[in-house]
Amino acid sequence: MTWVPEGGQGRWVCLDAKYRTGAQNVAEAFESAHIYRDALRWQDLGERGRCAGAVLLVPAMDRNTEPWFEKAFRDEHGVGVFCLTPGQRPPDSLMDWFREQLGLRIPD
Repeated sequence: MTWVPEGGQGRWVCLDAKYRTGAQNVAEAFESAHIYRDALRWQDLGERGRCAGAVLLVPAMDRNTEPWFEKAFRDEHGVGVFCLTPGQRPPDSLMDWFREQLGLRIPD
């Protein structure tokens, strides 16, 4: 997802949809999230061509993976997980993450 404001520098984030659950499967998926965040560059975005953040989107959370869904984990590691289950509303925390990573300001 990319955001380029009028007269400003653009930013982008990576959303990596995974159709897997369970601690081992999700842990293995973090490798791609780290690669996206650390290695990919969007050349047209100049100095900010680096990925602002990367998250995995998975269909379910269990007690073994629950800490990886927390904001503190995303803040510490620069990657994280959000649960997107078909037929359910996306979590508000996903929209908050978009705003934070893309530098979007919501007027008061």
